[in-house]
Amino acid sequence: MGLELTAVALVAWVAPRAIASRVTWLGGQGLERALVVATLAPITFAACAFVVEDARDGGGGVALLGTLALLVGSLARFRGRDLFGLAAAAASLIAVVTSALGKAIVPHRGDDAGVLLLLGFALVGEIAAATLWLRIEARSIDEAG
Repeated sequence: MGLELTAVALVAWVAPRAIASRVTWLGGQGLERALVVATLAPITFAACAFVVEDARDGGGGVALLGTLALLVGSLARFRGRDLFGLAAAAASLIAVVTSALGKAIVPHRGDDAGVLLLLGFALVGEIAAATLWLRIEARSIDEAG
């Protein structure tokens, strides 16, 4: 399942961008934002499921994580003047990292309240790091243009 979802996401990501370069009305922010959400959401859900369930799917889950990393990197590299893609990428990474932390912490701790408190602190730290990163990117966009 992971490899198929990765292939569909990559085609859905590349094809409209190639078409939008030739068709002017497809070049707006609405299409790009819809593509970001439509591409990141299924990959993020599948990556979280892979992390949580410990599935052995022949490399499909690793391909999902790699695709997520590739999409986040491409969004960071080709951000333009819109931070929506970066914010969506940060939210995807936060979801996957929090899932991985929960998977790592839960079996080793018997105290449910302590686990939730620890995950809450981790989540606050992840959100603070994402906010700082987005502020830095926004300043670099303002300085550039």
